[in-house]
Amino acid sequence: MQERAQTTQANVTIKRQHALRLLQLLILALLPALLPAGPARADADALWNKVVQVCVTSDPARDAANPCDVVDKQAGYVVVKDLCGPTQFLLLPTNRLSGIESDALAGAPNYFAMAWENRAWVEKRAGRALKPEELALALNSIDRRSQNQFHIHLDLARPDLAAALRAYQHDPAGSWSLFHYQGHDYHLSRLTDLATQDPIKLVQARVAAAQGVMRHQAIGLIGATFDDGSTGFYLLNSEFDGTPDGSGWAEELEIDHPRNDCSYHRGKLP
Repeated sequence: MQERAQTTQANVTIKRQHALRLLQLLILALLPALLPAGPARADADALWNKVVQVCVTSDPARDAANPCDVVDKQAGYVVVKDLCGPTQFLLLPTNRLSGIESDALAGAPNYFAMAWENRAWVEKRAGRALKPEELALALNSIDRRSQNQFHIHLDLARPDLAAALRAYQHDPAGSWSLFHYQGHDYHLSRLTDLATQDPIKLVQARVAAAQGVMRHQAIGLIGATFDDGSTGFYLLNSEFDGTPDGSGWAEELEIDHPRNDCSYHRGKLP
């Protein structure tokens, strides 16, 4: 009788665990519908329709109504002041490109190098020259973005990030390490330059080797000054894990901007 009771209790426990797992899977499946839909979600093509396609119609140096600061048709990108935060800018391709999941990125130019070359716009808004480690670039996963046009965020790095990364400055260039920040796990690789190293293609290779999925990846690039005086970068790659806690969101590497601080544009200096 005792063995039968124990067996019955074990079966009940297994059924409860199975039911709990089914509930967890159901919540994960419904998560996108449960997350709040902010104003930006109302028009996922706003960056393409209202920024890129408008910017390429004129030269911002001659047209004050052009929302962009840079329009480089030959290189194939524009730079625009983000409405939120005094120092945040966006780099966008002039061709239609959905995001990090796009197969076209395999043959695309080095957009991170282009973004880094335009860091002076962040310095202008900050009102001072910035050290490499004070700047961060971010590309979010498909799960943590509101727009369906590829864009890289340029902004100030979080003040504590440089110190947290310093322990990795002697890592062999191109190797991958694990880095934990803001409660999230990142794959980290030290880069020496962007002329020969493309962050997106490096992450594509790492994800392919790990049999991962690019659409769930986020990429951060932080400038660095190493002990020997040389400069370089830290490439950070995180993956969305299905939870709403911010994973897969590289913007967490940059400074916060209040939600109500979204009235900036090309003509307004801080």
